[in-house]
Amino acid sequence: MRLWCLSFLCLAPGCAGDSDRTVVVVGFRAEPGLAVPGQVMVSEGGESFSLPEPVGGGEWLTEVTLASDRFLAIGLSGGLWESDARGTSWNGRHLHDTWLDAIAAPRAAPGVLFAAGLGAFWRSDDGGETFERHEPPGLYFEDFAFADASVGAGVEGTLSPAEGTVWWTPDGGESWSARVAAPHALRTIAIADADAPSLAAIFHGANGL
Repeated sequence: MRLWCLSFLCLAPGCAGDSDRTVVVVGFRAEPGLAVPGQVMVSEGGESFSLPEPVGGGEWLTEVTLASDRFLAIGLSGGLWESDARGTSWNGRHLHDTWLDAIAAPRAAPGVLFAAGLGAFWRSDDGGETFERHEPPGLYFEDFAFADASVGAGVEGTLSPAEGTVWWTPDGGESWSARVAAPHALRTIAIADADAPSLAAIFHGANGL
């Protein structure tokens, strides 16, 4: 099983201790002919995890994020999967006709969601009830992050030739400007919350991993 991403959810007021946190990990089992390769593991507090449970229909799950009182996961077949508050029950729907690669739910803007895949990205202002499709400034977003409903940054990159771009938006994805051109395939990005200094951290490698 290959594990790709994790997120945690505070379930008790104040998050007094680690036992108040639910941790959800998604990934996939790359085994030929497996009917449900997507996998989810859940922990209450992070001390131990449940055994991997099949989730995601027939697609590989690649990313997960916390969205208010639930988790959202995406996969390589364009599916968007939504859990209950504890990450144990999941329902999916089709969002894209090819792979999805980025999902974001800024904590400073409850109900605002962003998702991205090859040749497109989406914004929702109603907690995922509806999504509006947009064209990305480049080919796709490998990852993006938003401080609030307006300020965000995204990265894309290719392995051959090895190059990447950092994109910046001040208006929730309506417009984007290239801030950095890197000689590496950029992979992931993080940005501080709206009430903290807007410092972005970017992680990359020469091989894009």
